[in-house]
Amino acid sequence: MKVCDALNGYLIFLRSGGYSSVTIQNYTLILNRIVEYLGNPEVENITLSDLRSYLISLSEKGLAESSRQVHWKVIKAFFSWAENELEIKRPDTRLKMPVVPAPDIEPFTEEEVRRLLKACETSSEVNTPLKFPYTMRRSTAMRDKLLILLLLDTGMRISELCRVKLSDINIEDGTIGVRSHETGKKSRSRTVRFGVRTKKILWRILNSKENDDDLLFVSTKNNPFNRFTAKSVLARIGKRANVKKVCAHRFRHTFAIQYLRNGGDIYTLQSLLGHKSLSTVRLYLKISEIDISEAHRRFGPVDNWRLS
Repeated sequence: MKVCDALNGYLIFLRSGGYSSVTIQNYTLILNRIVEYLGNPEVENITLSDLRSYLISLSEKGLAESSRQVHWKVIKAFFSWAENELEIKRPDTRLKMPVVPAPDIEPFTEEEVRRLLKACETSSEVNTPLKFPYTMRRSTAMRDKLLILLLLDTGMRISELCRVKLSDINIEDGTIGVRSHETGKKSRSRTVRFGVRTKKILWRILNSKENDDDLLFVSTKNNPFNRFTAKSVLARIGKRANVKKVCAHRFRHTFAIQYLRNGGDIYTLQSLLGHKSLSTVRLYLKISEIDISEAHRRFGPVDNWRLS
């Protein structure tokens, strides 16, 4: 059977298995690239050398190791299906996974967050030949402040926050019920919490809405937010605030590290973040421990008082 024909069957398998539309779209794009590279051979004729050559070609094109790892995972998933469905011998059993370096975790500083919140309030400075430079109050100031505060206060993923409906929010308890995304494989249902300062702005937003089925975040044209909309909003705020690398995940990193620095434990943090394993949480712990060691070096009484 030609690879193209096998792919049609594999995509039917994915849809029937409840995989998300985004996952199916990504798998389709990657598998079509593999077909294009290999020239649509018979599935059983694909060799380990072919697959290694494909991954090397991605590296030569400058694709990051993390992206190459995604391609590797798709290859493994496809041939796992083909082994059972088409009864072929898998060529990928000795195909090594591209090594991805540890993620660069860079939390926001308090000063950066304050600048971002201030940048929500007004537009960029406007210069005209006849007037002094001026700024204007932004109509979305409260919405954008809430976006930042909730990302920072709850540690939610941006896609999770975009799915929040008014009915998910308990303003009295200071909690939000996080909805899993379709299969729940990457986003687990859980409850997250927010503090008093976030509650003040959230209360004002909630009072401006009427229907419990309404989404919390919408555009000025009342279109639902998605991660791309939110990414664009955050990038513009970052530009006005002159803060680099403003993305939703940095707020999640900041939440996690500050949680540990302030005495939180990794198991509760794992639950709040919705991680299935402790591996990522331990990265945050390592950073917070370095921070604690540096603080002890600077402020420990024995060294600072020069006792001996």
